[in-house]
Amino acid sequence: MHPEEAYVTEALHLGVKRYVVESTPIAEIVQEVRVVINGNTYIGSGLSFTPSFAPGTPAEAPQSRFHKLTEREIEALKLVADGRTGKEVGDELVMAERTAEFHRSHILHKLGLKTNGELVVYAVKHHLLPKPR
Repeated sequence: MHPEEAYVTEALHLGVKRYVVESTPIAEIVQEVRVVINGNTYIGSGLSFTPSFAPGTPAEAPQSRFHKLTEREIEALKLVADGRTGKEVGDELVMAERTAEFHRSHILHKLGLKTNGELVVYAVKHHLLPKPR
């Protein structure tokens, strides 16, 4: 993964238990798997900084922000995470595409996320996606 502090901090906010940069030796990866299996967080070598975020800090964790979403935003979150376009979300929720995009933007902001990919990870982690058909 990327060694930049922003990536590591965001990953920790999302609940990542291990973070290893791309150049990590295989021996270290084996060691870190053992650490994670025992329930600990592992931040691999190769970083030029010490992460300032402690994993599991409830006040900053995105999962603790779920209560800030309205029912309508939760409906939109589920559809966006399921891969629906802004138009499809709008059609499903009987709203304009622009309104659906506005909801998506607010959801990301309220949850402290930046991308739709992070939103999908959040939805999977919190069991918000529909069951596969």
